Amino acid sequence: MNFELKITKADILTMVLLSVLFFGIASWNVGRIDSPTTDWETTQQASFYVDLGSVQQVQNVILWVKMGNASAQVFSGDPDAWNSLGNFSLQDRATDYQVQKTLPVNSNTRYLRFDIVAVTFDSRPNFSNWGVTNPTDKDPSPYIQITEIGLSDPNNQQVPIVSVSGLNGTDATINNLVDEQSSLEIPPTYMSKMYFDEVYFARAAEDYVNHVFPLERTHPPLGKLIQSLGIVAFGETPFGWRIMGVIFGTLMVPLMYLLGKKLFGTWIGGFSAAFLFTFDFMHFTMARIGTVDTYVVFFSLLSQLFFLVYFTNVIKKGWKETSVLPLLLAVVFFALGFSTKWFILWGTAGLLALLVAVRLREVLRLKGSLSDKYVAFFAHPFLLLLGCIGVVAAIYFATYIPEMLMGNFPMTIL
Repeated sequence: MNFELKITKADILTMVLLSVLFFGIASWNVGRIDSPTTDWETTQQASFYVDLGSVQQVQNVILWVKMGNASAQVFSGDPDAWNSLGNFSLQDRATDYQVQKTLPVNSNTRYLRFDIVAVTFDSRPNFSNWGVTNPTDKDPSPYIQITEIGLSDPNNQQVPIVSVSGLNGTDATINNLVDEQSSLEIPPTYMSKMYFDEVYFARAAEDYVNHVFPLERTHPPLGKLIQSLGIVAFGETPFGWRIMGVIFGTLMVPLMYLLGKKLFGTWIGGFSAAFLFTFDFMHFTMARIGTVDTYVVFFSLLSQLFFLVYFTNVIKKGWKETSVLPLLLAVVFFALGFSTKWFILWGTAGLLALLVAVRLREVLRLKGSLSDKYVAFFAHPFLLLLGCIGVVAAIYFATYIPEMLMGNFPMTIL
């Protein structure tokens, strides 16, 4: 495969320096790696109290709610006499996941009691508009899963919890509510919680890691499977579900350099493209959010790079003298992007339009009947492109294998 692109030491040094610079900036404070991960759950009513060791001024109770729905009545006082501080709902939206619920209590106390009542929670994917029923879905039922309890004083400083004691409806896992006090960020920021569409994509990535049928059904699974690699490596933490975006965002920098140099044929062309991309705010922002957009843009750029190689060779050498390998690679990376998000179709439509325009110009110059020109138009490379549809379909369906291994049939999960 002939790229007709001479890579010099200056090119390599430029790509490395800009990539390292972007990774350093984008990974800085991208998310905490020591967030709480152990959980306590209940499907009924449960009561427990926490001991602060001494009388403390507690302004807010912060519950790290992973998922579910419940009400929480909070009391102050001591094990012999309790005073109610209020009743609070632990769910704002049905899609809530990995949220921090702040309960204002403003109490001077050593002990805090919690009466948790699980409320009906529907964790099923929403197929209501598709007319599809998933056989693995659970019926809605009372459920709440809480990761940790944190307390803050009027100055937003953490009030440590010494111990927790169960009253009824609890078991030994109740200790999971206070076993990671040092990992809490109080008050919570983006560093320790989900925001924007992370509640869909990062949650789906965690579902794959836990071998659970993913809730998010809007987009194909590849991006969420890539995102799950960070979770496997660094845990179900903000750093874990965001780091793969930073890595792919970094890989896009040298990719943009190669595109720039291929288009303009000079070092300054590659440098200008990569430099502007390195400091592009949209690129920086999207690389740091735990969604899948960065992955699909990465695959789109790779597809366009190989298409550019193929297209320029066709212009210079003609169809028959040009290797089809760059075109096949462009199709493969298009398929990977399509298996992440469908919007890669828009860019690919423009590339196909270029091929059609060049082929039409050549065919119209041919002598012969209209039928001869019709046959010539589809002879090369469009029959090859039709064959590539099979490659796209195979890759697309392969990304659903993890869900098929959960026992779901293709017609059910697509």
